[in-house]
Amino acid sequence: MTTAEKTYHHGDLRLAILQAAERKLDEQSIQTLSIRELAREAGVSAGAPYHHFGDRDGLLVALASYGFEKLVAAIDAAPVGDLGAKVGAYVNFARDHRALHNLMFSDAADDADDSGRLDTSRNLLLTHIREDLRPEGCDRSDKELNDLALAVWCFLHGVCRMCAEEPMEVMTAPDDLQELIMRSIKALKGR
Repeated sequence: MTTAEKTYHHGDLRLAILQAAERKLDEQSIQTLSIRELAREAGVSAGAPYHHFGDRDGLLVALASYGFEKLVAAIDAAPVGDLGAKVGAYVNFARDHRALHNLMFSDAADDADDSGRLDTSRNLLLTHIREDLRPEGCDRSDKELNDLALAVWCFLHGVCRMCAEEPMEVMTAPDDLQELIMRSIKALKGR
């Protein structure tokens, strides 16, 4: 370790490790993700990340939760009332952060989550989708809106996952995909 590394104090180690982990996910599988390697990349001791995540399972849950935070922020950045822009934000996130998006909905993350943190993150995302589907003067019950939001999310998620695969990616241009999703959401809404 160099003198600079010995005296270096990291400003936001948690965030740096999460960002490094996301980069690593683009290159390798979830199963081979190493906290020690991430610490080395961040220039801190091998034990430092454990103070933030506890163990590898804690890192996986934190990384998946970080993904949900980024996804919700991307959706929220789209103009209020512009469902097409919000759908585009979801599609772009799933395409641009493919490995992270896969982790967010993976068995590995769910199995590691003893606290229910990912359920909370998913519920927050569902709430955002529901509110984006609620038009002015909406006469639908909360249950109808919840059902519609879940159906839209399932459809949107499924399309994004399918389009992440090479054969579908070649078949569907991004603009066509968003138009397909918007027509389908309109059909799901039914009124």
